[in-house]
Amino acid sequence: MKRNGFNLVETTVSLSLISFLMLFSIPSFKSLISKLNFRSAQSQVINSLYLCRYKSAFTGDSYRWKALGDSIAIERESMGEWILEKKIKLDYGILSANNTPVFHPEGLVTNMATIYLKSKNLSSKITIAITGRIKVEDGN
Repeated sequence: MKRNGFNLVETTVSLSLISFLMLFSIPSFKSLISKLNFRSAQSQVINSLYLCRYKSAFTGDSYRWKALGDSIAIERESMGEWILEKKIKLDYGILSANNTPVFHPEGLVTNMATIYLKSKNLSSKITIAITGRIKVEDGN
C-alpha cells in the first residue's frame, strides 16, 4: 500500500512540538527586541552628541545639545541667540540631563553634562567631559 501525506497523530505531535518551542522562545524574542530598541535609542543620543561636536569644529559656531524627554534639540548660536537647527525624535526611552552641553569650535565643551536614557527595564548614563569625551555606562 502506497502512503501519501501524514496521519492525524503525526500532524498533532509535530504541531504540539512546534507550539511548545514557540511558547518558550517568544518571551526571549520580546526581551531581545526591547534591548535592541534601547541600543538604537542610545546610538541616536551618542550620534547627536558627535554631530554637535563635528558641526562646531567645522563651521566655527557653538552648538548646544538639549534633552527634551522623548526628543533631542540641536541648536546653533548666532549673534547671541540659539537657533534650533535640528530636532531628533527618539524611537525608544525617555531622556533627561542635568545640564545642556555647549560644544565650541576649539573642541571644548562647557556645561559638563550627565545624560540619562531610561526605558521600562533598561537604563544608561552618558557623561560628557569638558574635553568633549563621551563615556557610556549601562545600568540595569
